Amino acid sequence: GGQRSRLVFAELCWRRPHILLLDEPTNHLDGESITALVELCRVYPGAIVGVSHNVAFLLQTFSELWLIRDGKMVVRKTATPAEFADAFKDYAMPFVGAAHRDAFEDMLRVRAARSTLIAPQAATSASLMVE
Repeated sequence: GGQRSRLVFAELCWRRPHILLLDEPTNHLDGESITALVELCRVYPGAIVGVSHNVAFLLQTFSELWLIRDGKMVVRKTATPAEFADAFKDYAMPFVGAAHRDAFEDMLRVRAARSTLIAPQAATSASLMVE
């Protein structure tokens, strides 16, 4: 699974598209491949729209969170992984059970701190969330 994903991504980068649509790009990838994917996304000159359950990937890669609610889109632009984590928390908290909210906030705080160390400059790309 991971090798095919890497080859498809390499081919897409080789063709130099203006936009990449990434749907769960970290599935079936090992840690080194995810790190390489993050670095490629950060230097990619075009636009990237991605969907992922991998919070660390989102925090390291994206600088905008697009929320679609009631047929309207709201764009939250962020400058740091910590700001993205706050925007993501605002979106996701209604879906997190009351018993898990503290753990969810702690996880986001830790991931944002680690992402800040790894990727101090957020890429210009967006993650789309639809309710």
